[in-house]
Amino acid sequence: MVLIIESGATKTDWCAVGKDKDPVFVRTAGINLATMPEAAIKSVVDEAVGAFSPSGALEGLEEVHFYAAALIVREEETVPVLAAALDKVFRGLFPDALIEYASDT
Repeated sequence: MVLIIESGATKTDWCAVGKDKDPVFVRTAGINLATMPEAAIKSVVDEAVGAFSPSGALEGLEEVHFYAAALIVREEETVPVLAAALDKVFRGLFPDALIEYASDT
């Protein structure tokens, strides 16, 4: 399974997709990496994970792709500075998944 997330300040769109499976979509509150504390970020992520649970869409999750405005990944970084709190949450939930961060542009 692959989880694709596009986040803005007002809403976050989540899509879990896998081979031979129908995509599952979830919408939550936005995640503003520049202003939200880790606890608030975790709350939004937990809401999304809870919404996916009945479908089992996150079972066997292999990749997470997170896109947001102004999220700049420098060559020497694997995790952008702004995404440090989000990365901590993701790694706690999906320790074996490949996690990618990028700008939504």
